[in-house]
Amino acid sequence: MKFLDVLMRVNPHALSRFFDSRAVTLFVRSPAVVRLDGVGFGRVLRGRPVRDQRVHEALVEGCKRLVKFFNASFCHAVSDEVNLYLFGSLPYGGREFKVVSIASSILSSVASLLLNQELYFDARVIQLESPWQSIAYYLYRARIGLNNYVSKLYTELVSRECKGLGHMVEELRARGIDIDVGWRSTGTCVYVELVEKEGFNPLKNERVVVTRRVLRSSDDVGACLEKLINIVKSFEACRNRRCSEV
Repeated sequence: MKFLDVLMRVNPHALSRFFDSRAVTLFVRSPAVVRLDGVGFGRVLRGRPVRDQRVHEALVEGCKRLVKFFNASFCHAVSDEVNLYLFGSLPYGGREFKVVSIASSILSSVASLLLNQELYFDARVIQLESPWQSIAYYLYRARIGLNNYVSKLYTELVSRECKGLGHMVEELRARGIDIDVGWRSTGTCVYVELVEKEGFNPLKNERVVVTRRVLRSSDDVGACLEKLINIVKSFEACRNRRCSEV
C-alpha cells in the first residue's frame, strides 16, 4: 500500500477530538503574575560584570514588549527574571499554556536580538488570591534580587561563604562598597500611565480629548511600589464594572 493511501485512511477529525481531549490545559484567573526566569544565565553570560547594564536594559525592553502585547499595566525586571502582572481579563481565555509559551517566546526573542546571543526563558504562572497579594509578591522578588546581588558581590570580593544579608552588606561597606537600592539591586519596573491628550476629530470638525496608555519606567523601588498600589486600587475600583484592564 502506498503511503498516500495510508494517510488517506486516517480520520483527522476523530484523532483531533481524541488527542485534544488529552491535552493538559490549566486555566488561570485574574489576578496573576507570569514569572519568567533566564535559563542557564550564569553559564551563558559568564564573563559579564555582576548585573550587567546591557543585560538589564534588554530585560526592561522585554518588559515593555510584554506589557504592550498582554495589555498589562505593570512589569518588574530584576536579576535574570521578569515578572508580568496581569489584572482584569486574561488573554486566551486564561489558558495557561498559551500565556506562558507566548510570554517566554517574546522575552527570549527580545533579549536574544538585543544582546546578539541565544537566550531562553522559562515561565510559570503565580496565581494570586487577591490583587493586594501582588504588593507582597513585588516586595518578595525585590528582596530576592537584593539578596542575590549582595551575595554575588560578597562571594567575589570578600568570602566564598555567604552570611546573613545584614552582615554581608556591612562587610562590603567596610571595604568601601556601598549597596545602593537601584536597578542593580532591586530592579526596574515598567508601568502604564493614562495620559489625556488633545486631538482633532475631522469628521465632526472639533477638538477632542483622548486617553492614551503611556509606558513609564523607574529604578526607584519606592516609586514602583507606589505605582503598583495605585494600579491595584484602580483595579479594585472598577472590579464591579466592565473593565478589561487597568
